[in-house]
Amino acid sequence: MEKKNRYIFKLVFFILVIVLLFSCNDEPNNYISISGLWRFEEIRDNGTEVYTVDICKSESDSTIFAVYNFYNFGNEEKIYIKVNSENEISIELQFIGNSGIFVEGIGEAESDYKNIYLRYTIDNGIKKIDVNSHLTRL
Repeated sequence: MEKKNRYIFKLVFFILVIVLLFSCNDEPNNYISISGLWRFEEIRDNGTEVYTVDICKSESDSTIFAVYNFYNFGNEEKIYIKVNSENEISIELQFIGNSGIFVEGIGEAESDYKNIYLRYTIDNGIKKIDVNSHLTRL
């Protein structure tokens, strides 16, 4: 009888361990905005470039965000984007930092704030480049 109880205990323990292992949730935090570090993948006519950007919410306007290192111009350079209540993004015509290069475009963030898709045009005054980008959380 004692062997049978020990066997049942081991079996129940094993089943509990398996259930716990498979019930763990590896999902990251539940995000409430697009603020944070992102992997930025740009698809251009001449190829793809991948780099990291930091997106920070404005302290004075919750719909405005600064995107640092946009177009891989360095962490000191930034653009501003606006996100509306439907997670649609607008990039109004502006310089990328002090570079003298213009950017303008649109996009959207997924409702769980884990992916962002942008379409924009870069204009250096000589040539316009259309870019599609996919951002994923780091």
